[in-house]
Amino acid sequence: MSQTGVPNALFSPGRRTLRRGMAIAGVVALTGLAACGSSHPSSNATTTTSGSGTTPTSGSSPGSASTSATPTGSPYVIHAILSVTGSASFLGGEEKTALLALQNQVNSSGGIDGHPLKFEVGDNQTTASVSVSLASPLIGKVPILIVGSITTVDRPVDALIGSSGPVTYDMSPGDHPKRGSYVYSSGNSTTNQTQAFINYAEGQGWTRLAAITSTDASGQDGWNGINKAVTDSGGKVTMLDHETFDPHAVSVTTQLSKIKAKNPQALLIWTTGTPFSTVVKGMQQLGMQGVPTMTTNGNESYKELVNLAGTLPSGLYFPSSQYQVPLDKLTGKARQVSEDFHNAMKAAGQPVPDEGNALAWDPALLLVSAVKTLGVDATAAQIQKYLSSQTDFVGVGGTYNFTDPSIPDNRGLNISSVYIAKWDSSARDWVAVSGQAGQGSL
Repeated sequence: MSQTGVPNALFSPGRRTLRRGMAIAGVVALTGLAACGSSHPSSNATTTTSGSGTTPTSGSSPGSASTSATPTGSPYVIHAILSVTGSASFLGGEEKTALLALQNQVNSSGGIDGHPLKFEVGDNQTTASVSVSLASPLIGKVPILIVGSITTVDRPVDALIGSSGPVTYDMSPGDHPKRGSYVYSSGNSTTNQTQAFINYAEGQGWTRLAAITSTDASGQDGWNGINKAVTDSGGKVTMLDHETFDPHAVSVTTQLSKIKAKNPQALLIWTTGTPFSTVVKGMQQLGMQGVPTMTTNGNESYKELVNLAGTLPSGLYFPSSQYQVPLDKLTGKARQVSEDFHNAMKAAGQPVPDEGNALAWDPALLLVSAVKTLGVDATAAQIQKYLSSQTDFVGVGGTYNFTDPSIPDNRGLNISSVYIAKWDSSARDWVAVSGQAGQGSL
């Protein structure tokens, strides 16, 4: 069983490439959810909910046992404020899909101590002010809050979180909350992601690089990481040119022309969503599609890349995580958890699971595990203590250790969980092309 009480092996093992070609028959069935420490709904259980999707009927898959009874208590509500619309909607939509998929899994096996789990999703429209206005009434009223989908809408909400919570999980890896605080960041740190990129570039012989980053918080954070990693290479990798642009710009050909003139061996693009499409379209206009291109995992979106088909560079790389590693390269619980995730996303209608799904999946697993262990009346302080004590919680992003002193922020993952993945435009899928930390091969 997984940490949440979700069974770890619902389908027979197989290679991920083969699994993605298979149709999912029926719905995922779960068994044996651990009972919560309380039989009463949490204080936020009376929140009005909407648009949740439906809880699947009981079903089975090879090797699964019968499911528990349908939960009949009042809902346990976890509020999630995501970029369902706006420039980061490709991420927000995928994060919502993952949350509802997990909600259905938990509820199909009895919920949490007889209470159905409910993710109440609000839309911040990818706007900081809207994100703050949605979060403000919840501060002090709920023990848990999920916020996304990019740094610029996460950080203003983080500023509202005090010494008593609520426990807040940011969906952006570009956030770097203080260790031991009530704010956590999903995925691997952008500092580790950029370091893994430089490790990979050096291994490929791409020693002369260029970068273009947006002037918003996400772009600035990415450049800080890129610059540090290049500096720390001791001259093995050099930065020929760094250009910046307003994320609302409709063209960046002027900046790209300067980069093209320097003839870099690879280009790093650090921006997410619509601004990323502006850059790759500019590369197409200038005939730069053959330049190996590395970008943030915020763009590791199936929907986004399919929409940009024909525009993308021929070699497009992402700092990804364990779920992109083929199953036959994984063992034990890591393999089981990854397979569960892929099957759940496919059952939810996501053709190829991607980073948007993964960024929401692990935080949801951790939070649900906390509530199932502590009970539905658990306070923010109890949940924070539970998360901060985890030392070997296996998720699709890696194994979480929130006590590791080498990890400077509140995320529980280190660089060993970063794998470089390449987008295969013909297969419309990713393939992991590096080992851990962007070094070597699988």
